[in-house]
Amino acid sequence: MMIKALKKLYEILYGYPLSLLTFLIPRNPKKIVVGSHTPFNDNSKYFFILSSAYLNEYEIIWITQDKEVEREIQTLGLNVYRKNTCKGLYHALTAKFYIYSFHLHDINFWTSGGSTKFNLWHGIPLKDIAFAIKSGPSAKLYNENNILSRIIRPHVFVRPDYMLTTSKEMSNYFAKAFRITTEQCLEYGMARCDILSWQKDKVLEFIHSYESTEMFTLVNKLTRYKKVFIYMPTWREKVDFLDEAGFDFRELNQIMEDENKIFIFKLHPFSKLKHINLEEINTYSNLMVLASDMDVYPILPFTDCLISDYSSIYYDYLLCGEEKEIYLYPYDYHNYILESRDLAFDYSKSMPGLHIKDFKHLLDMVKCDKASFSREQIAIREKYFKEKKGKSVEQLCLFINKGSY
Repeated sequence: MMIKALKKLYEILYGYPLSLLTFLIPRNPKKIVVGSHTPFNDNSKYFFILSSAYLNEYEIIWITQDKEVEREIQTLGLNVYRKNTCKGLYHALTAKFYIYSFHLHDINFWTSGGSTKFNLWHGIPLKDIAFAIKSGPSAKLYNENNILSRIIRPHVFVRPDYMLTTSKEMSNYFAKAFRITTEQCLEYGMARCDILSWQKDKVLEFIHSYESTEMFTLVNKLTRYKKVFIYMPTWREKVDFLDEAGFDFRELNQIMEDENKIFIFKLHPFSKLKHINLEEINTYSNLMVLASDMDVYPILPFTDCLISDYSSIYYDYLLCGEEKEIYLYPYDYHNYILESRDLAFDYSKSMPGLHIKDFKHLLDMVKCDKASFSREQIAIREKYFKEKKGKSVEQLCLFINKGSY
């Protein structure tokens, strides 16, 4: 704790003088730095990879704190530097554009003065986010009157110049949450969702070029099954939530095996389990646990049914095609709502679909071969996403290239 506090103090002591100097440093209008709150994932990753097709005159550089991420991106032949190296600082100080998916801390707050900032965020929120939060621990962090928070976490209080959203309704909400105007909201969609509208052959090419051989082998394996389920619950502080959900892995596997189906578990990266060994789940023939840090988006087009609860993956999956289906398994709805921060939208209206009551009900549903979104779900997709689906990166690149900012 003491070492962490001293590091923070050191960062503040050198950071504030540096941040003032950054406004005096000329910035290259053809240079972009990109970063993410996740190692190499989410909307920032997809912008970083796909933007080169539209911005070939620009130098696009990933900034990371992680040596492993640096090595991973280097093997792809792409530009990457670590945050606190000389080259990392140089490019962060001279890039005109900062593109990130959470806060400026994804790249480097202290070097960002005078840059044009694009926040891609990381999903359509069901729960309140940022300065829209009015209760719970995060409300203290996003409190404009909290002087200590402003000093220790100044990146939280920086307004982005532009925010990527998916629709007018989302623009209204994000404008409130980030204290900006709706004119600063670019309704281009999310970069990570572009891949969901591609043909499978194109997705396979992307996997072959940018993902691991493990993922390539996995998606080819999935084609052997009659139906592929993927369970993606939201993060919970509880360490025994799969127990509470009532999962009987032996019974579930038997159904999957009998019907030539497969059930994939993709848990939130921060999820912790106390009583369940995920490696044991992998020993079942028709159950599979994906690594928590694996990028699931290239895998989603090869699945048939999403099972979730309160996660924003619900909205993204609606872009996969109408032959898919979504089940909602909010087994702990009342407790979750009581213990969680406020909801941004009405749950039943903003996430329509089949609500599974308990594990027995779930077993009954995975035996079903129905496959299509409901009319209500299609209506939500049209409400939350504008017409130009699958062109988020292209539109943002055109915006940058035209100098519209």
